[in-house]
Amino acid sequence: MNNIIMGKVLFSTLYESKSIIKSSMTVHPTKIILFVDHELKEKQKESLNFIYETFKEAEIEILEEKLDLFDNINIIKKIKSLVKKYKNDEIYFDVSSSPKPQIFNIMNYLMISKPENLKDVFYYFYNSKESHFIRVPLFEIEKLSDKELLLIKAINSNNNLLQKEISEKIKSTEGYTSKLIEKLINSEYIEKIQKGFNLTEKGLIYLESIE
Repeated sequence: MNNIIMGKVLFSTLYESKSIIKSSMTVHPTKIILFVDHELKEKQKESLNFIYETFKEAEIEILEEKLDLFDNINIIKKIKSLVKKYKNDEIYFDVSSSPKPQIFNIMNYLMISKPENLKDVFYYFYNSKESHFIRVPLFEIEKLSDKELLLIKAINSNNNLLQKEISEKIKSTEGYTSKLIEKLINSEYIEKIQKGFNLTEKGLIYLESIE
């Protein structure tokens, strides 16, 4: 049986290069995946050039991946696809210079999905007087029950379903389905609309992350 040789992949949003250098010195990655905007800003171009120059003699593969800034669902999809792509490697995330919307979505995905090969999440704080390299504690988000997951999947496939139809879809009594719907509305996974129900953005993020 052949042993799988695991590499180390460091993911980082690219705005400032300091944290990436610091993280690389800690992780010693075989690959660095840099998240960049679809249209690179001047600061990103400078940081990117500096990264390539810094690691030109190192045996590190540097790759660029375009990442949306405000499209939460597409951010989750991108992160999920990359984590799956490198499922045989140890993975690390540096969220030091990520814009807040990207940080929230990266952390949401990691806490919902909790990939087995995730080793560390870093945050590097620095200013003119001091710097701190912090390992970010990661808490696992409580999973929805099987019935709750079936319910949000049913609504995602058809938001015109009435409560009786949802009960049939998830093979449950109407009374129990009513309780599930109330709980998911209160938890902000779904919302009532004029005819049927919609997944909220929280519900969509959860569903995209868990599948």
